[in-house]
Amino acid sequence: MLDSKRNSQSTVPLKSNFYIRLISLIGIVILGMLVGNGLLLVISASQGWSIGSESDLYALLNDENNQLLVKFIVGINQFSIFILSPLIFLYVFERGYFQRYLSLYNFLPRLLLLFPIALFMLYPAMGYITTLMDRVDWPEWMGTMDEESMASLSQLLKMETVSDLMLNMVIIALLPAIGEELLFRGVLQKEIFLKTNNGHLAIWTTAIIFGIFHFQISGLLPKIMIGALLGYAYWWSQSLILSMILHGINNGVLTIAHFYTQNQVTDDINIENPELPILSVVLSSALFCFIIYEIYRITRPGDPVSIEHDQNPPNNE
Repeated sequence: MLDSKRNSQSTVPLKSNFYIRLISLIGIVILGMLVGNGLLLVISASQGWSIGSESDLYALLNDENNQLLVKFIVGINQFSIFILSPLIFLYVFERGYFQRYLSLYNFLPRLLLLFPIALFMLYPAMGYITTLMDRVDWPEWMGTMDEESMASLSQLLKMETVSDLMLNMVIIALLPAIGEELLFRGVLQKEIFLKTNNGHLAIWTTAIIFGIFHFQISGLLPKIMIGALLGYAYWWSQSLILSMILHGINNGVLTIAHFYTQNQVTDDINIENPELPILSVVLSSALFCFIIYEIYRITRPGDPVSIEHDQNPPNNE
């Protein structure tokens, strides 16, 4: 298998040890969080802010004088955790093999049409699941966590001008599209696959971690579904670029939709509609399955999440 060849060619002992790599990744991500929190503390002290939680930070967005600075902090946090952390990991463990490790290659152009359509066909099912999750009587601490997360997101999504929209497109669409895909699909999913040699296990394990990482109860299952779709986009296209684009389309479309509707949004990856007819959920889900099968048929997926350091880039033309 490609991963066994990869490990046999490694010249650094740490490269073949999954657990050392995983612990190192966790440590680097925690360090990224500490850097972001340190910046927040410095700015809070200089501005005289009293911040005890994430919701306190987002509450500052109610004052337009604080909006730009708060969003700058949010953006720096995202950069530090989701972009800088995986880049440091790759520099330590995969120096010289960055492009091949991440599979930053071209992909079949038709996938850029099929995967977004599949994503949109998944929205009704995600909305229906979110509605059901909202009806569950969760433990108080879980309900509080969900409410705080939703309140923070609602504050961040407040947009009055096109400038607000463009700034949110960077914070909500561009940075997560690059950073979260680097960390979750590019590194974590790859590392799990290299350990297990099981693409499906790597995708779904990463999707579950991806869902939990967002700290939303009602949106947990939809987040996992999105994470799995992004994982298969990476696996079947043999390119992390496609999953980045798909992630950006998802977050960007819903950010733009919120700007023009200004309705209450409770999740950045699903559209909740309590009155959604079950027939539309069934039909859209059936179309989703058909599109996924078509994608599977035309890509004939192999093992693109594995790597061999001296292999040629995959030819999708």
